[in-house]
Amino acid sequence: MTKLSNLVKKADGESRELSATSPAPPPTRAIISGSNEQVQQIRSLYETAVDRLEDALSTVRNGGGTPDFDAPWAAAQQLLPVIETSKRILLGLVARDYNEKTVAYHSINVFVLTVHAADGLSQSTDEQITLARAALYHDIGMALVPNEIVGKKRALSAAEEAEVRKHSDHGAGLLAGLGNDLLCALLKQSHERVDGKGYPAGLHDQDIHPLAKLLHAADSYEAIVHRRAYKFRLSPYEAMKTIKSGVGTHFGQEAFRLLLKAVGAFPIGTLVELNTRERSKVVDNNAEQLLRPAVAILTGPDGADLPAARFLDLSESTGVYVARALVDEELQEKSIDIF
Repeated sequence: MTKLSNLVKKADGESRELSATSPAPPPTRAIISGSNEQVQQIRSLYETAVDRLEDALSTVRNGGGTPDFDAPWAAAQQLLPVIETSKRILLGLVARDYNEKTVAYHSINVFVLTVHAADGLSQSTDEQITLARAALYHDIGMALVPNEIVGKKRALSAAEEAEVRKHSDHGAGLLAGLGNDLLCALLKQSHERVDGKGYPAGLHDQDIHPLAKLLHAADSYEAIVHRRAYKFRLSPYEAMKTIKSGVGTHFGQEAFRLLLKAVGAFPIGTLVELNTRERSKVVDNNAEQLLRPAVAILTGPDGADLPAARFLDLSESTGVYVARALVDEELQEKSIDIF
């Protein structure tokens, strides 16, 4: 089956495969430092997708009628081949914090994570493309939730929580005119839980579309690893542990498996300590060896910063392995901005 990350959807509905025209990745050190042209090009594509989605959200917020759904989708499609050829860089961008355009950044990140995880699905190409669009627009209905609730810096009241829970139906209503029933169903089901305690309909496992389960897992992971005004974030490693602990209640087993294979046991951005006592940041994952990621070593065994990060692929270094994951405060993000 053709991978979703190799496909775009033309305006007339016909699928076409993208050629891998992106240049070969530059030397590893350049990727780690974030100083090369390829990183900047990918960052530009990513930020453009965020901006186009923010435009659509602003149209809805400001009562401007039906937003332009084509522009965000066209911009997001430019990221599809990047997910295939340069996922390390793109997932590094996804791991970064953001303090503005919160719904737009969150949605683009969920789009990237969902598309990456969906490459392991057996669904048809049309279904996978619909999943990608659902990931992109899954929170479009948040634009109809009052700003004073969306921007609140403390826990929501029961009444405010009820307003937020309407956003799935709001989003499906906004997209109804596109005539894609599966798209609307995925938006409505993106917050359902397999134990029946999700919203808006309280559906149980067997009644939730498998693609919606994957979208729910990716959405939850992205939210957990990013700060909000009302909550702290968890490390990528702790976030995956949280998702795993929710299998059978919040999440389906297959959705967790696909997400785990996509982001790894130690997702990109995770701070780790090696058995050599060197502290490092994960910069890539190995799908066949989930416990042996590629890392940028930031400190020596004595804890002193290295003059420059040193790259090591643990899948090729049998004597070196991850001893434990670190919390941010232990490394203080002081040595290098990987991406």
